Amino acid sequence: MAQKLISIPFKAVDRNKMKAASLIDVPLANVDLAYLIDVSIGTPPQPFTLLLDTGSSSTWVPVSHCGRYCGYPLHTLEPSLSSTFNSTHLPFSVRYGEGFSSGYYAQDTITINDTPVPGVNFAVSDYNDGELTLNGADGILGIGPDRLSMYNNPENKIIPTLVTTMHEKDVINQKVFSVYFQPITTKQPRINGEIVFGGVEAKHVVGDIKNIENVQQDALGQYIFPCNATNLPNITLQINNNDFIITPHQYLIANGTLTYSKEFCYTYIQDSPLFVDAILGYGFLQQYVSVYDYENKRIGFAQRAS
Repeated sequence: MAQKLISIPFKAVDRNKMKAASLIDVPLANVDLAYLIDVSIGTPPQPFTLLLDTGSSSTWVPVSHCGRYCGYPLHTLEPSLSSTFNSTHLPFSVRYGEGFSSGYYAQDTITINDTPVPGVNFAVSDYNDGELTLNGADGILGIGPDRLSMYNNPENKIIPTLVTTMHEKDVINQKVFSVYFQPITTKQPRINGEIVFGGVEAKHVVGDIKNIENVQQDALGQYIFPCNATNLPNITLQINNNDFIITPHQYLIANGTLTYSKEFCYTYIQDSPLFVDAILGYGFLQQYVSVYDYENKRIGFAQRAS
């Protein structure tokens, strides 16, 4: 059976003005970049720009009357204007480090890259701390494991994610998505990557996917180096007997995009959160196509094509 793939480009924006721990507690949370994806919700479609989050399962957008309680986002949802909107009346709340959002769950059609997906579960937010929607993001698209949603409602229900619903509705034939990054060298927002629902685009990878099986589902501090440093070492990560090499060019944040001072530059290397040995963040992920396989509970990495 041929793969059913839906490819969606996303863009990176500079998060330099945001507090490091106030956005998303996921691998991309504590660096200088956030990744945005355009979708629409409802019938007829209402447009939104959402922050892509692989570390949570909650998707939410602000409701139309939210206003200052949601940080005055550019786009808000007007449920009464959608003929396919259905409230489930299940309360919703989620906390991201210092950020917080609350509201209620609903179902509606979400359209991604001109492909409508009916009956998708998401949350309608009537309050968030505002910092969650800076730099052009209206809300969050959470595509982590479904079971994480049980912590976001008082009945501990597991709410299917967009990926699960796409699979159930036969929009994709594999409960898999892959993420492809291109390195960022500028503060200006631009298309620099792609998320592929349903599998992997062959054009993005070189060689085989190296899988890590049986994946189990508030850091402070940041390592800095002199901006004019030379002869910095490579970092080699060994996972399942596979070596993944990160060069200094890849673990140093590009000079001029985010600096500690005139003399020192930030790296993508930070202290680990409590009870976590390490997080594979953007400095690592931008070198590979990462593949998230819901059904087989595994994550794979393939060498990124140039």
